[in-house]
Amino acid sequence: MKLSKETIQLLESLPDRYYNGMELIRRSKNDLEGRQAGTLIVTSNRSDGKTSFFQSLALSQAISAGRECVYVVRSITAMSGYASAFSGVLNRYFPGFSMEEKIMVTNTIVKLTVTNEEKNIVLGYVLNLKKSDDIKKYSPVFGKVDFVIFEEYQTETGKYLKNEITELQSLFVSVARGDGEASRKDVVLVLLGNYITMLNPYYLNLGIDKRYRKETRFLRGNGWLAEFNFNKQAADAIKAHPVARTFETGYIDAMTEKNFYFDSEKSIVKKKSGAARYLFTLVSDSLRIGIRLYAKDYAVHCSSKIDNSCLNVVTLDTTDYEADALIIRRNNPLFIWLREAYDFKKLTFETLGIKEAVMEALGIDAMNRAVRKI
Repeated sequence: MKLSKETIQLLESLPDRYYNGMELIRRSKNDLEGRQAGTLIVTSNRSDGKTSFFQSLALSQAISAGRECVYVVRSITAMSGYASAFSGVLNRYFPGFSMEEKIMVTNTIVKLTVTNEEKNIVLGYVLNLKKSDDIKKYSPVFGKVDFVIFEEYQTETGKYLKNEITELQSLFVSVARGDGEASRKDVVLVLLGNYITMLNPYYLNLGIDKRYRKETRFLRGNGWLAEFNFNKQAADAIKAHPVARTFETGYIDAMTEKNFYFDSEKSIVKKKSGAARYLFTLVSDSLRIGIRLYAKDYAVHCSSKIDNSCLNVVTLDTTDYEADALIIRRNNPLFIWLREAYDFKKLTFETLGIKEAVMEALGIDAMNRAVRKI
């Protein structure tokens, strides 16, 4: 990502209490293979400032260097409202400028421009991920685009588009091949999201769910670099609001605790004893795993101890029709129950091997929905 001097100066002067991605950008020169990382992944708690940082970067690059960006969304309704979303950063760092939105292709492309009394500058475009196939023919439009931003790449609902990762790759190729080149290698994909769950198709595809540890700040992969950040000041501000104290749903705690969803290996890989109820047997890659509910702490434990008298034998692999088990889908209560047990730190494992098998099983259906088999 090539930044202008004006952009670097602005980003380095941003308040310390908010997220700053300059270290991520500098580190992106080396992925796991020592080559330039083309995908940057930022995961942090809400309200830490990551959205504002990349808005500032996009505006400065457009105004100072004439470079453009792309914002990716999953739905038609999410394509509008960018003028309001950018107003805070515009007023703070670019006084005199305002933003305008114009539909370029109905339900597919929205054009964003920033203007003042003297200039009318293209900031970039909002693209509908569902229309990735239609966007192919507009590649020449994106010749000045330097980076593609996909906010909320993790969803709180766990719902993703069918073949989402493949559709995102297709859209990115359409953007990066503009300006007369088959593939502009300097175009960067930026994924921004909050801490939701390890069981999302992006982490599963990249193997982050197996490599992440509680102390991880940066993680490199082939072609990508991920940053995990926690802004305690932002978390404390959310928890201090009166509304946070009004409803006892656990949502605010989950959103503001560091590593709430990313628990350490010591707490989730353990031996269990005591009174327990055998619920069912889970089959994953020919491995049979006993699922028990322990009465003492209401924890769900996965172990190699199988109750062969139990007739409830299930698999979450919707592609394995030869499995000696009942195939269940992601809307099945058992699937939802296991995911929620993991997310709320109530799912434990006898060994790391069993943990990886169960994690893979829980992610299989999400992966099949998000990645087309080729």
